[in-house]
Amino acid sequence: MNVPPRLPREKARDYALRVLRENIISLTLEPGARVSENELSSELGLSRTPVREALIELGNYGIVEIFPQHGSVISKIDYRHIEEARFMRLALETAAVAEVCDIATAEDVEELEDSVQIQKMYMDNGNAKMLLKMDNKFHRGIFAACDKLVSYTLMQNMAVHFDRVRQLSLTTVKDIKIIEDHRAIVEAIKAHDKERARDVMTLHLSRYKTDKTLIQDQYRRFIRE
Repeated sequence: MNVPPRLPREKARDYALRVLRENIISLTLEPGARVSENELSSELGLSRTPVREALIELGNYGIVEIFPQHGSVISKIDYRHIEEARFMRLALETAAVAEVCDIATAEDVEELEDSVQIQKMYMDNGNAKMLLKMDNKFHRGIFAACDKLVSYTLMQNMAVHFDRVRQLSLTTVKDIKIIEDHRAIVEAIKAHDKERARDVMTLHLSRYKTDKTLIQDQYRRFIRE
């Protein structure tokens, strides 16, 4: 498991939750893998209580399955949960990007454009982990531009299901459209074209359906039947 340093003033529970979440999204903790509070506590340098609290929260969103007295299991990828996560993202992100079309500053646009450039660099270098990280930063930037970061944070709780499939897509699908989509979204924002921005965002968040067969063929062991 990858264990980054604890941030200043970061509570133990929040640290455990962040590290577990990142390792689940990156598939370092694979779908179907068993984990134990004792082992996680030792790796994180924490007591069992914050680790247990983090696992319970992840369990509330169907990301971890908890079996009392028998440990916990990282949930397999369930396309029903993915669809629900996409539904939430679609509702919030189309609304956010439309609002940004009205109020984005030149600085907001420049930050989004810079993000796309960095994404292109990571894509060209084959760094899927950092590409996904910058992809998330791009979407967070849209919510920041319309002062809706609380909504973004709430959305992220369900996004783990969606993000695992996005991670697999980056290593499975040859014709990735992330850069193309993000550039089109930025151009729509610059043109104050709300309809175009919503349309591109809808397409962008629906591409996982096209990737589904490829992912199932290559990673069937990760998928809930």
